[in-house]
Amino acid sequence: MKILMLAPYSSPIVQRLSKALEKYSEYEVWVASFNVETDLEKKVISLGEINSFIDYFKFYKVNKLVKELNPDIVHAHIINHYGVMAIFQEKPLIVGLWGSDVMLAPNKGSLLKREIFKLINAIVIKRANLMHTSSNHILEELTKKHGKFIKNKINVFYWGFPVEEPSDANYQLIQAMLKKEYGIEQDNHLIVFPRGLSKVYDPDNVVKVIKKLSNIKELKIVVLRGFSSEEDVKNFKDKLGVVGNKIIFINKLLNTNELFVLYSQTKYHVSIPISDALGGGVIEPFLRGSFPILSNIKPYKNFVEQNSGFILEDYSESSLNNLEQKLLNNQLELECLSLNSDYSAQAIVNKFKKLYEIVLK
Repeated sequence: MKILMLAPYSSPIVQRLSKALEKYSEYEVWVASFNVETDLEKKVISLGEINSFIDYFKFYKVNKLVKELNPDIVHAHIINHYGVMAIFQEKPLIVGLWGSDVMLAPNKGSLLKREIFKLINAIVIKRANLMHTSSNHILEELTKKHGKFIKNKINVFYWGFPVEEPSDANYQLIQAMLKKEYGIEQDNHLIVFPRGLSKVYDPDNVVKVIKKLSNIKELKIVVLRGFSSEEDVKNFKDKLGVVGNKIIFINKLLNTNELFVLYSQTKYHVSIPISDALGGGVIEPFLRGSFPILSNIKPYKNFVEQNSGFILEDYSESSLNNLEQKLLNNQLELECLSLNSDYSAQAIVNKFKKLYEIVLK
């Protein structure tokens, strides 16, 4: 079976998904993306540069590619980005919902903008054979806006993949790099902010949490830049002020092996977006033994009920004081960590195989 995936190849989750599908199944997987160079050996195809939102309406690029590759299925990600590009091609269409495409774009900005995104989402929903998301609250939001019939089209499951373990030799090299470049020692008590600094990850409240926790001497605070823009980074540092001297800011995108090493020595990780499906920034460190501190949104509350974690109710002084005291008293600990089989690479690939089989029936 041949799959054509339309997705931002710069995203680690897209790279891991395409690799896992080929490793744990018999599928031939091609990825078409903006802002990437064509590499036929890796089965990656460039859609050119993305200059504005209008570029997602260049349907001819996908239509031409589908005719050339003749895939069995088109698997598009982000409903109002790559999803909309696929509405006129003739193959079965599966659409991955990422969270902000459903929870933010149709709900923010002017009335006209909201209505445009609502219409775009409705068109893609109608065209899609199936959709998938990692959170029930995404399903609930779409149902509220577009009708109960959507429930028959959406499958809800976590679809991130564990970070990849490096060889013993590479592990030592990465550990040495972390020590040399960032002063991170193997036995440090790290509290990591892995999500980046763009608006969806609520950087203003990230600053509040960091300022509150920066006086806990036993902890070393690490903030990952992720995909944040230069403007995001500048705004974050300006708001952090002199407290910025107390944290480690990793101003680059770490690869999957580097994340494995970092998360393996992380004691806590903080993920407090304003809206998100259950993402790798929660699961990946958790699977390496880190305790999650999460924002008060529904998918995170569901995760904590089923696994472990602490929900930060809000960002008031009393709430932050409560978090601080729990950390000081070592009250936030994983009682035991069992690698939930639902989060294994093979289990996740099996869920996609089931989706592909359904749309081809």
